[in-house]
Amino acid sequence: MQLNFVFVILYLHCFNNFSLGQQFEVPEATIELLDPVGFKVSIPDRTGIRLFAFHGKLNEKFAGRHDGGYYSRDITSKKNNRWVYTDKTTRFKIGDVIHYWLFVDYYNGRNQLGYVSDYRTFNITECPRNIADNKGVCTAPDRSKYEVPDATVEILQPRGFRVSIPDQEGISLFAFHGKINEPFDGREAGYFARDIVSPRNGRWVFTDQGTPLKPGDIIYYWLYVDYTNKAGNKLGYLKEHQKYMVPDGSSCLKSLTMWNGEQACSGRLLFNETFDTVNLDSWTNDIRYADEPDYEFVIYNNFKENLYLKEGKLHIKPTSADEKYGENFIYTPQGYDLGSTCTASVAYDCHRTPAGGYALPPIFSSRISSKNFFKYGRVEIRAKLPKGDWVYPRKYYFLN
Repeated sequence: MQLNFVFVILYLHCFNNFSLGQQFEVPEATIELLDPVGFKVSIPDRTGIRLFAFHGKLNEKFAGRHDGGYYSRDITSKKNNRWVYTDKTTRFKIGDVIHYWLFVDYYNGRNQLGYVSDYRTFNITECPRNIADNKGVCTAPDRSKYEVPDATVEILQPRGFRVSIPDQEGISLFAFHGKINEPFDGREAGYFARDIVSPRNGRWVFTDQGTPLKPGDIIYYWLYVDYTNKAGNKLGYLKEHQKYMVPDGSSCLKSLTMWNGEQACSGRLLFNETFDTVNLDSWTNDIRYADEPDYEFVIYNNFKENLYLKEGKLHIKPTSADEKYGENFIYTPQGYDLGSTCTASVAYDCHRTPAGGYALPPIFSSRISSKNFFKYGRVEIRAKLPKGDWVYPRKYYFLN
């Protein structure tokens, strides 16, 4: 079976050299070492890719393309727009070399062809977390000893700051305690005091979005971490007497970006929302009937079943109006009035009555709008959008 598979690859590769169809090259692979063992190889998705195969050997060159290698697997589906091969068992040492070749099945609109990228190498020059034993073998952190790592402090624009430490196996809680321009008198809680119970993207993060800071301000802080060691004992660790001075903003390089009417500095993070809470200084919970541009058949409200926070994520969930107010809500004779809580400026978007061919929307949902406005810049959003009949998730950019 393996010989047949290799034959198909060779046949298709030779055929492709004479193909008049759309040109395609196997993208460059990204290789990541996993902590403490294993590695991951991936390529970005391209329209037309149907299969990705990885073939690899450690510290040994291939004898030819008939050599499948020690690592050999076909990947038939992508994840998050990448085709990914993962090994979770190999322990590397500094100086190791991964020899590999890749194969991709690609449909060019007329034919499905095979493409090869071979004679590739990846050199292991450092270990994850830069932790290796005296022989250069990558190892896990020594969980019999633990020190709270140095924190990274970032100043946010237009207000606030963020403090974070890298995640590590064994950490179950991270606490930040801070004060502005006032040293601690002993181990007091401080003005900022919060326990963080889960990491985000490999880091434990405290975020404040309301404090205005100026150059020269000093953030005094101490950290606490709950950590379970190799013996299974959960212990508390402190990092005290820390401080961070807000740097001078005179090096600001003005950009074309306008943020809330002011010219922003190039490369600065202007706004960051992690949804630990719904910050009403930054967001408006829209309560109204839907309007332009799509006039979606829904009523936006602030019911807790439609808008809620769970495990550090914002959830927006549509629900049936019949389930809340009874069957045939859409034909309620007196209509449905959002009353004084309505955020719309037009009465029609606050109170509607079924008449003729018009019925009330059968769905309640939620919509939040940013109070900040900008011109030019880059926006990054991480969101999971559902699929289903009548489901209409959207993000809009409205002119201010």
